[in-house]
Amino acid sequence: MKWLWFVGPLVFLFVSLIVGIFPPQEHRHIRRVIERWIEEMLGPLRTKKGARTRRVKQVPPIFNGLLEQIGGGTRMTDLVLVPKNAYVAARLDDALTASNHVSVLCKLQASKSKKGGAPSFVCRPLPIVDGRAVDNDGVRFAGDDEFAELYLVEGEDDKAIKKWLTPELRDVLMELPDVWLRVDGDVMAFTLYGYRDLETLDELLDVADAFYAEKGATGHSLFGEEDPSLAREDKPTTYRVSGGKKPRDKPKGQHVEKDSPELAPAQLRLAAGAIDMALYGLGIFCVALTLGAFAWFHPSELFNSPDLVVDQPWQGGWTTKGFGAFVAAETLLVGTFAYQTWLATHDGQSIGKLLLGARVVRTDDRPVDFLRGVLLRTWTLGALPLVAAAIFAARSEAGYSARTFFEAIVTVPVFGVTLLALGIGTVSVAMAKDRRGLHDRIAGTKVVAAERFALEPIQLGVKGTDPIVVQRLIWGGALIGVLILANLGAYLADLDFFIY
Repeated sequence: MKWLWFVGPLVFLFVSLIVGIFPPQEHRHIRRVIERWIEEMLGPLRTKKGARTRRVKQVPPIFNGLLEQIGGGTRMTDLVLVPKNAYVAARLDDALTASNHVSVLCKLQASKSKKGGAPSFVCRPLPIVDGRAVDNDGVRFAGDDEFAELYLVEGEDDKAIKKWLTPELRDVLMELPDVWLRVDGDVMAFTLYGYRDLETLDELLDVADAFYAEKGATGHSLFGEEDPSLAREDKPTTYRVSGGKKPRDKPKGQHVEKDSPELAPAQLRLAAGAIDMALYGLGIFCVALTLGAFAWFHPSELFNSPDLVVDQPWQGGWTTKGFGAFVAAETLLVGTFAYQTWLATHDGQSIGKLLLGARVVRTDDRPVDFLRGVLLRTWTLGALPLVAAAIFAARSEAGYSARTFFEAIVTVPVFGVTLLALGIGTVSVAMAKDRRGLHDRIAGTKVVAAERFALEPIQLGVKGTDPIVVQRLIWGGALIGVLILANLGAYLADLDFFIY
């Protein structure tokens, strides 16, 4: 039954890989809605030089603090509404963020007062616990009980908040009672959490537009004067009509320029590759350690096996502890490989690229898939050492097996083939003017700069129960239940192999 020790981890990794390749349903839904919103409602950005895409690489750093307060998450897209002053940030939930969210980020007018800018506060939907609204102990506005029934306003300077949040602005918020308003110094954000349809996103933009027209940095609507020179010429500055429900027709023959992402520096790519190879090297080292490939380390020192003698060569026998250690080392190596494959398929990244800030995309800037990001780009050259190891294992006296294959991986000839494959990729990247290596040309890809990995704070941020959190708890509980039942069944059936 030893083969089950191999099959179990491999099946688990395979299922995890397959599940990770396909994005969750809510992610696909939000992506479709955002794409339609950009195309049908927003349209391109009108500037003096013509129309261009609203997509930007990232929002200005001044909004980073607000994004952390909102909840962070995996970046889906960032859009510009008013250059340098107003943006839209769409984020997807991840392991550390419980909810998807879309936010409109705006700069505020520069304050002429000696006391500084706008008061910092959070205006959020009044929480509902056990089906009932909690007591509103936040800032209260005299004569506006209707607003108090919908919103909880929290901040330090009650007087300044009441002055800033005028009755007209409170009426605007009540038109969309699910929106969160955050004001922090000279910036503000309007956020919707969870599932949202096209019309709700457009209503979010209407709310932000009303606030920006009165409190924004430029002193006009988000869609009133995208370029002052165009406004003076009495030309339309947006394809969005007043009311925000119907887009204007795109002018015929209008060319929309598309900003191409910046290419990642060669040094960054080499550093990311070094991190990835170090992880693989660690896995190979652990496999070699458990196989007794190093004369200075006898496996019996690790396994504490009674049938092995430290002062004698490796005898090739396996005990329970010895075999378990080998499977652990093998799982580390295979697990690293599987996770790298998932990252390359899902995000166009590896662990090294994720940490240092780089991403693989197609030459036309579209995301890569499994075929281009993994099969053609990585496995074409990466398969050379594995093929060499399989050939050496097949020609060994013991014949081909899982053990002889892993033993062949740590031999000098296979390392030579590995260095050859790495050299081809590294030299081709360093010599190419467009920083595209041989593997990039085979797959039709390039490596561009991206956001570096950073842990984001957890933020539920929804009224009532978050359906995404509930779904995760249900599936997680179901998985644990299946494992418990499987172990109980194995125990009752008196089987030799257990999951734990």
